[in-house]
Amino acid sequence: MRIPKLNPKYRWLVICICMLVALIVLFILVGMRFFTQTELEPQRRLEAPDYPVVVGSLTLEEKPENIISLDDTVTQTLIDLKLEDCILGVGDDTQTTDGMKAQNHLGTPHDPDFNAILSFSDALLITTESIPAGEMGQLSAQNIRVLVLTQADQGDDGYYSTLVKLWGNYPDELEEETASSTESNLSQAEPAA
Repeated sequence: MRIPKLNPKYRWLVICICMLVALIVLFILVGMRFFTQTELEPQRRLEAPDYPVVVGSLTLEEKPENIISLDDTVTQTLIDLKLEDCILGVGDDTQTTDGMKAQNHLGTPHDPDFNAILSFSDALLITTESIPAGEMGQLSAQNIRVLVLTQADQGDDGYYSTLVKLWGNYPDELEEETASSTESNLSQAEPAA
């Protein structure tokens, strides 16, 4: 069997079509490799630390599953860490999101609504103001642990360094986007009614 010769006019056209097909195949292969890598990692959650964990003066024997955050910066940090599904309540000046476990507004760091907070049990209350001894006793009776974050706990990364001790290392991609988005998200948030 004899292969027919190509007209020299069409030889370049055939070469260009073959190169185009090769490029398309290459893009498909690279795209498939990228797609399979990203499919394996998008659900990468925080690596849990070994408990007990000591943060400030608080020792936690296990990972906190229920959180009350009275400070909007702390709340935004928890959201950036993908922990909004653990948040039971927030401060009055913080906007709630659909992903939160509950949509409760429980006062401010300066003026917490202790009656509302005491309706919960087995929670971690995170605030930036100290709690009077009488209320601390009532909170302890409800198994509500209190973490008071100070200015020393807030670094260049907000409260990440401190809060990461409770939940583990955060994904690398969050580190970049969170540094720029934390303050801009908080400045745009308006208090919910």
